[in-house]
Amino acid sequence: MALLPLLITCLLASALTADDFYWYKDSVVYQVYVRSFQDSDGDGIGDLKGVIQRADYLQSLGIGAIWLSPIYASPNYDYGYDISDMDNVNPEYGTLEDFNELVKAMNARGIRVMMDFVPNHTSSKHKWFIASEARNDTDEKYSDFYVWQDPSGYDSNNKPQPPNNWLSNMGTGTAWEWSEKRKQFYLHSFLVEQPDLNYANPVVREKMNDVLKLWMSRGVSGFRMDAVSSIYDNLACGNEPPSDNPNPHNPYDIKNLKHICTIDQPETYDIIKEFRKTLDTFQDKTGKKEAKLMMTESYSDFDAVVKYYGDKKSPGSTFPFNFFFIADLNQGSKTSEWATIIKQWVNLINEDKWPNWVLGNHDMHRPASRFSDEWVDVLHMMVMTLPGTVLNYYGDELGLEDAYVRYDEGRDLQGIRAGPNGFAAMSRDFQRGPMPWKATHNGGFSTGKPWLPLAPSFWSRNVENESSRNNKRSHLNVYKTLVQLRKKQTMTDGSTEIQASDEGLIIITRVLKNNPTMFTVLNIGDFEITADLSKFRNSLPSTLKMVVSSYNFPETKSVKSSNVYLPPKSGVVLVSYSD
Repeated sequence: MALLPLLITCLLASALTADDFYWYKDSVVYQVYVRSFQDSDGDGIGDLKGVIQRADYLQSLGIGAIWLSPIYASPNYDYGYDISDMDNVNPEYGTLEDFNELVKAMNARGIRVMMDFVPNHTSSKHKWFIASEARNDTDEKYSDFYVWQDPSGYDSNNKPQPPNNWLSNMGTGTAWEWSEKRKQFYLHSFLVEQPDLNYANPVVREKMNDVLKLWMSRGVSGFRMDAVSSIYDNLACGNEPPSDNPNPHNPYDIKNLKHICTIDQPETYDIIKEFRKTLDTFQDKTGKKEAKLMMTESYSDFDAVVKYYGDKKSPGSTFPFNFFFIADLNQGSKTSEWATIIKQWVNLINEDKWPNWVLGNHDMHRPASRFSDEWVDVLHMMVMTLPGTVLNYYGDELGLEDAYVRYDEGRDLQGIRAGPNGFAAMSRDFQRGPMPWKATHNGGFSTGKPWLPLAPSFWSRNVENESSRNNKRSHLNVYKTLVQLRKKQTMTDGSTEIQASDEGLIIITRVLKNNPTMFTVLNIGDFEITADLSKFRNSLPSTLKMVVSSYNFPETKSVKSSNVYLPPKSGVVLVSYSD
């Protein structure tokens, strides 16, 4: 079997050192979808006190930070991504006092707290929008806070027509909504209830930067910034041209247009740099030697996404999310396709850009459902042994699958408004099912009826079962071992070599002088593979020590370097002390 050296990257130790300032470099950031994590009061909805109750579990994972899904006051048309008050906590989740207690509880356990920041839009119930729509003398300053446009004309029934052909990301129609009160259209890149802010207005920028400062003053260590690619819109651009691959089944699919006017505009990157400056300036004033982490969400192509990093002179995002494992790869992807994406992101280190690895989130089906249960350990071994920050969606450490949700049980308006026939394709409810803690009533999530169904496997796939000492190679125990492994000096400071074969073999080698060499050997193929590691590293001893393996790998304490047998969809991390 021919091993192809698709990537060999030498990383400078200085670029990789994960000191206290760059705390995120050897860390795992764990996304807590608060509504589904733990309910403390029996109303079926997760809350801040519930997160505090599970603080010891979060500490046991070895993670460096939690990222909270939006907990701001909201009418919940998009469950927190439609914010009516950015300064306060949604009463469903608790109070500011609860938030302060959560920060203390996490910090006491060595875990930082990050917030979800939604810069593109607010709720239509926000006081800014109410004043803007009214356009009255008292609140005239808010008149230009949102993107308002006159109609392009009127139809035969004297109905006002949208300013242009821009589409909502929700796939349900135009991105413009008529306000009878103001006699103009407002832009909503997402739901009608989520009007876009006008970033051409410097006062809007100032207000949003103030929101960042406020939450940092409350102990937040950084932000995940939502939907940043849509922040700025070029109103002079006019209609967007048709795409090369339109959806013949849905005339309102966002993919039907080339978004030359609305996505990744030059001004968008400048706004991100302003946000970064606010974070860095605030950090400098505190005197606390710790970087504020800024993660940005964009599902654009690689070149557009990388621009969000900015440069040394004018930095932007600490890192934009690497969604390419989610968006571009599936069970049928070739080894070379996996290796190409890894190469792109690891090589960014040579440009002083820090990579990251994302397997799941609240908008995408869970890895165990997109792939299979056998893939779970393999995927975790891959991302945990590469240089870069790892993002983990709650429950994925268990190999949790999607919940089953009927249309009449649905909560996500994106799915509900798609109708019964479109619900399965559009709803995000499936990946938002409650966290299963044990094999009891409602999985230990709530004493009341959960807001969404749990995944049906919760009777066996839950924290209690996965934590059992008799289940050493459970997904959870494999995950915990990998998190600790990331803190070894070879992993934080070592160089990285990637080799792959068409048969499905991927080998990740981490090397640091005077430290043990680490080998991650993965078979993502459909057939058994026997790998001879000695063929590409002459200094290897005949036997390598086992660090951790997937549950379907033969149980052993060591393997011969010339004869590493891997069943399909299996993996192992090995260590050598001879180099």
